[in-house]
Amino acid sequence: MFHKISNVMAIPDYKIMVMFENEVVKEYDLKPLFEQYKQFCKLKENELYYDIHVGKDRCGVIWDDETDLSSEEIWDNGVTYKKLTLKELEKEFGLK
Repeated sequence: MFHKISNVMAIPDYKIMVMFENEVVKEYDLKPLFEQYKQFCKLKENELYYDIHVGKDRCGVIWDDETDLSSEEIWDNGVTYKKLTLKELEKEFGLK
């Protein structure tokens, strides 16, 4: 069973905040991936980092055809932030 993602946003310091359908929010640090997987290095060099979106099946997040993360990776290795609505999350990080 996959944990379905309802929303995602990139925040400073190469972290993403991912909201799941059950309203749990996980913070996932991308920096360790820069050393492990070369395709993630390009996120440091351009605006692609902020072009993140939820995949059509809601089972992952995607930047481009080569760079994505599964919902299970984020669920298992992300840090539970807290239960927030999207508006509360945007307000907390000064987005939108």
